[in-house]
Amino acid sequence: MNHATAEGGFLTSAMLLVDAKGAAAAESLVPQAFHGPNAPTPVMTVMAGEALRPHVLALRPSLDRAASDPFDVGLWTRWGTLHTPEMVAALTAPNLFEEGLAVTVQERIPAGLAFYPDASGEVALGHQVSPETGDLTAVPLKLSRERHFHTAFIGDTGYGKSVAAVRLVLETTVKWKMRTLVLDFGAGWRQLLNAPGLEGRVDIRQLSPGGVRPLRWNPLQIGRHILPEVQWRAFCDIFGAVARLGVRRQVAELREALRRVYLRAGVLIDDPELPPDWAVVRSDDGVEFSGMVGSQTGRLLPPERQKLAVARSRRVGLAELYAEIENKLSLIPPRDTMLRGVLEGILFRLHPLVQGAAARQYAAGPDAVDINEVAPGDWGVAILEGGAFLDEFSKAFLLGWTAWHIYNDAVVQRMRRARSEPAHIQIVFEEANKILSGVDAGEEEGGAASTAEQFAAMWRDSRKYGIWLHLITQSPSLIPSGILSSCNNVFAGQVKNRRDQDVVIGMLHKSPVGFTDEVWRRFLASLPVARSVVKLGYAFDRALLEPVYVQPLIVRAREPDDEEIVERLGRG
Repeated sequence: MNHATAEGGFLTSAMLLVDAKGAAAAESLVPQAFHGPNAPTPVMTVMAGEALRPHVLALRPSLDRAASDPFDVGLWTRWGTLHTPEMVAALTAPNLFEEGLAVTVQERIPAGLAFYPDASGEVALGHQVSPETGDLTAVPLKLSRERHFHTAFIGDTGYGKSVAAVRLVLETTVKWKMRTLVLDFGAGWRQLLNAPGLEGRVDIRQLSPGGVRPLRWNPLQIGRHILPEVQWRAFCDIFGAVARLGVRRQVAELREALRRVYLRAGVLIDDPELPPDWAVVRSDDGVEFSGMVGSQTGRLLPPERQKLAVARSRRVGLAELYAEIENKLSLIPPRDTMLRGVLEGILFRLHPLVQGAAARQYAAGPDAVDINEVAPGDWGVAILEGGAFLDEFSKAFLLGWTAWHIYNDAVVQRMRRARSEPAHIQIVFEEANKILSGVDAGEEEGGAASTAEQFAAMWRDSRKYGIWLHLITQSPSLIPSGILSSCNNVFAGQVKNRRDQDVVIGMLHKSPVGFTDEVWRRFLASLPVARSVVKLGYAFDRALLEPVYVQPLIVRAREPDDEEIVERLGRG
């Protein structure tokens, strides 16, 4: 009574509709539901008569007067119970509500989700879900070119993150005539070969030995627009990051070994330690240099020196690098266990790429393709499939190294043209945590995610070069925070891991700590298949930055088998 006097009270009719068998259960359950310092003891259940039934069915209280009125002013009713505001809230606004015939219990949709009935844009990504009822609507979620940005697709396996990414790639490539490179860890994107609007605009290459369209590539071949010294350092940085090598010893040893290999082949043309016999154009440098034989390399124009470095780099591959490190290991005394361990760790990671069919596919030679030829021409989609028969590290490294080449080649060409053109290239990273943070990143529980400086620079600077980067991951907590902070657009499906939930909640601009995050945690953990929370975070109007509840559109295109790929695209 004192509590109700101070804070307000409600005369409430609380009824349970049960049959004869349920009456006994109700008598025991009701007292358990009302307990604590603010509840009178004991709580009694009363069997209502037939006179009360019409009131219950009409959802209105009975106003029958009580035999004794404690207030003596006519406010007390026979079937009423005095409830405090907290008690009434527990009955009228519970955290859980029941649907159907009281057989399911579902979380309420948290406050803070927006609904944009007048969204503008050329690209349709999905349909919005009502944040009030949870019902799918016919209102599309649209994306304009001005709001296209680096995008993170996050969610547990099977909950639709790749579905949303495929839709984004199809729509943006067709509508805006973009050049799209997909780094597919498996073989899940080949359906785009039959997608509407991309007829004749899709190429598929495979990293796994034995693929029907294998990528015949020498990873040590210098890029057509990339300085040898830049590629030499970048290779060691990315290889070391993906392999999780120690920076001070292992990456340093790898860098020195690759430098010796490149110097012996005359690739590092501007290096002061270049052997004298490589300081001139030689007759074995190729027919394109036949008119320059005997010329000092230092007197060549920069474009000519670049072409010469590319031509000479075709002679060296991963096998030569492996042999160089193996030779140094053979000279290390057995007692020097530290250095031996350093070199053995590098050889362990290189080994799968210099043995068997992979050794032939990624060997040096004049028949190796320029990796930049993999990217689409004026517009379209190129898919690099990792496949199922290549180890995790090799796929992660080769895909990441390809992305670096395509990105830097595009940067050089962009700098040579006017920068007023709209963004024209996008790269999609499947299994992004393995490529960007290394294949063993998950073993360091609680450790901060790290990445190669080359990748960090790509995500930090690519916007000004008209290049968009998209990542797909189950484990956003393993993605370096600097990369995630560059992703202004987010698609989040069901996420159950608590650390991953913290990351997603923060990316949605909601509180990742405290009481308010629990509602969002439960919501993210219970999102159904094919539903996502989406935030398009690049806009001048703050009202457009709130997340929305969306069901992404599925690209309904038949997935081709290997025979169809060969029939449509050939074998190489």
